Amino acid sequence: MLQRRMGRSWVSGRVVVLLLAGWLTGCAPGDAPSNEQAPSDAIRLDIDAAEADRLLGFYLGSYLGPEGGDPVAAGLLEKRENSWFLRSPSSVAGAHQALQSFFDRFREAGNVPADTLESFLRASYYTARQTPPTLDAFRQLSGAWSEPDWFRVDVTGSMVPAPRVTWVRREAIQHALEQLDAPDEPILYPVGTQFVGEHIEGERIVETTVMQKRADGYWDFWVYGADGVLTDRVRKEPRDLVVPTRCTGCHFGDRAFEPERS
Repeated sequence: MLQRRMGRSWVSGRVVVLLLAGWLTGCAPGDAPSNEQAPSDAIRLDIDAAEADRLLGFYLGSYLGPEGGDPVAAGLLEKRENSWFLRSPSSVAGAHQALQSFFDRFREAGNVPADTLESFLRASYYTARQTPPTLDAFRQLSGAWSEPDWFRVDVTGSMVPAPRVTWVRREAIQHALEQLDAPDEPILYPVGTQFVGEHIEGERIVETTVMQKRADGYWDFWVYGADGVLTDRVRKEPRDLVVPTRCTGCHFGDRAFEPERS
């Protein structure tokens, strides 16, 4: 099947893009939230961004168990006019306790500013996602990334200062290629696909970033520092890229940064 598709003229030009597709983009202002009063059992989330529904789907879906989930379908998230409301997690199956504590903290105020939501995500996202605490622990789960089982792409671009070596399993690429019948179709990797990015300075790996696809269609993000311990940021001037909120700035939306400029 793969050999048949590889015979198509467009496939060879798409392989590297396949590897990093979806790692592209940016946030722009969306519809301004209204001042609608929160229902008695909900708090308003003051988020003003393009594709706020997608961002909140990822953010709050991260707190619905190991596989993630749809917070709207679960009854956790509700939209009224241009405003989004977080409903009490107490009645939502699988909701992480951190989310209930967050809700209880702001229930009386009735709304949550965007920077406060971001602080909550930074403080609790890794715990909710049960992220491996060290690079060694992650490697025990994923296996060592090396050729020929993993495909390697060397990347140099503007979003992160260090050159990177990016790895993905060849079988994940094969699966993605087998699903494509035309070059303009969505590129869909199987659940569990991992992209590992090693950031290089001289002969040292100074950071290791990971993206992993979960069952709800979103990708989880995490970073290990030079010491192999989980950290909440990728180093970058003039300011670091914080996980997970700054990850979405490049991996959601439609602004074509890398790999096109790499």
